[in-house]
Amino acid sequence: MTYDNASLPHALLLASVFLERKDMLNVSLESLKWLLDQQTSPQGIFMPIGNQGFYTRGGKKARFDQQPLEASAMVSACMDAYRITGHQAWYYQGRSAFDWFLGRNNLGLSIYDAETGGCHDGLHPDRINQNQ
Repeated sequence: MTYDNASLPHALLLASVFLERKDMLNVSLESLKWLLDQQTSPQGIFMPIGNQGFYTRGGKKARFDQQPLEASAMVSACMDAYRITGHQAWYYQGRSAFDWFLGRNNLGLSIYDAETGGCHDGLHPDRINQNQ
């Protein structure tokens, strides 16, 4: 797992609707669920795979640096899964990923900057990245 992990199941989800393929829908939702399982802490907090090592088969998940792209892609995928299936669980999973921006993350720090309306560039092990 590297960058923008939710984009693949999200694309498959949207294609399944366009092509009216229930089998593709099922695979996309299973893939998205698996990805959520990989990126959710035992406490239920969205915890995207970090870019300092990513997550290779048989390896350890990199906890940092967590990137806003991961949370954003997960929000989009889950909201479309909710829209398409009507299952509330997808809404709550998307909200959990969105809350990562607001400080419900490993460090309890807001990635969103209310003063500037900007978004910081990531979450380091001990601080937020000050780039916006």
